[in-house]
Amino acid sequence: MRCENRDWVDIPSNNTPCGYSPYQLVSCDIRATRVSNSAGTQYSNISSAASIRTQCAAPSLPPDLSSYIRQYNYTPPGESKAKVRIYLNLLDSNIVANCRSVSSIKYKLKEDREYILNTQYILNLLPFTDYTIEVKVMNNANNQTTTSFTFRTMTLEPYDAPVILRSAPYNTTCVYLEWGEPNQPNGVITKYRHRYYIKGQSAPSWKKLNQPPQINNFIACGFKAGDLVTYEIEAGTSAGFGPPATGDIRVTCGLPIIPEVQTSYLTQELLEKPKHKMTLTWEKAEAACASILYYNLTVKHGEKTLSHDQYLEEEGGKREKVLDMIHPYTNYTIILIAVNNALNQSIPKPHSI
Repeated sequence: MRCENRDWVDIPSNNTPCGYSPYQLVSCDIRATRVSNSAGTQYSNISSAASIRTQCAAPSLPPDLSSYIRQYNYTPPGESKAKVRIYLNLLDSNIVANCRSVSSIKYKLKEDREYILNTQYILNLLPFTDYTIEVKVMNNANNQTTTSFTFRTMTLEPYDAPVILRSAPYNTTCVYLEWGEPNQPNGVITKYRHRYYIKGQSAPSWKKLNQPPQINNFIACGFKAGDLVTYEIEAGTSAGFGPPATGDIRVTCGLPIIPEVQTSYLTQELLEKPKHKMTLTWEKAEAACASILYYNLTVKHGEKTLSHDQYLEEEGGKREKVLDMIHPYTNYTIILIAVNNALNQSIPKPHSI
C-alpha cells in the first residue's frame, strides 16, 4: 500500500504511513501481488484505491490570544466611576478545528468558576489592571483545548485627585505646594496641570507639567501677605485628566531657606587607627519671616542617628557642630532644618558627605 504517492509498504507492516495532519483525507493505492510456483516469477496488479481520513485531535489555537480581546470603557448603572468590559473576538476561522468543525468557544477570568461564550461580556474590570483569562475550545468530536494568557486592561482617566503632601506659605509673597500621584491613577501619569489664584477671583489658565516625576512641587508667587490663595491640580494619563485636588493657603510667613552646610576635617594621627575630626558650619538661614528661632541638626550613618542637636539663633552665636572620631572614607548624612518665628520649618534636604 502507498498513500499520497509515497513509497510502497507491505501489509501488515510496522512502517505504517504517518506524518499527516489530524482529520486529513488521505488517498491510498492498494496493490495485490501474486507469486507463481516458478521461482522468481511474480505477477502484480493494482486492485483498488481508497480514501482514509485520519483521526480528530484537539483544536489548535492561534498565538497571542490577548490580541483577540476587545475592551471598552463604560459606567455601570448606579456607579460614578468608569469600568472596563471585554469580550473574546476569537472566531471559528481563527482556529484549526482538527476535526469537522469547532463546536464551542468559551472563556472566563481565572478566578471565576463558570465559562461563558466568547461573544458574552466580562464586566466590572478595573482599568490598567492585569487579569488572567482562560480559554476552552471544543470541536465536534468533543476534543478540547484549554489555555490561559494574561492581559492588561485599558488606561482610563485617574479615579482620584493627586495626593497633596505639603501646602504652606513659602514667604510673604509666595506659597509652596508638594504633591504625588493619585492613589488610583488608572494608567501611567504623563502630565499634570495646576493653577493658583486669590480665592474668589477668576481662575487663570493652567500651567502644564509633562513627563513628571512621582513627587512634584511648585512655588507660586505674586501674592501679598494676607492673601488666601486657592490651588487646583489635576493628574492626567493618555486617556485624559482626573478630578482636581484643591485647597487654600494663606500667605503669611513662609518656609526658611537654609544655605549649604560647610565641612572641614582634621586628621587625628596619634590614634592607633587614624580618625577624622569633622567640623560642620552654616550661614544664617533666610527667615522668610521676622527671624530664625533655632536650627535642628541631625547626623546619620546609614539608618543610625549619631547626633541630634538644637541650636538657638542668637546674635553672635556659633552655628557649628564638631564630630570627633569620624571614620575616614565613610558616608554620612547631614539634615539641617531651620525654624522661624512662625514655627515654619525649612524643607529637609539630606546632604551626603
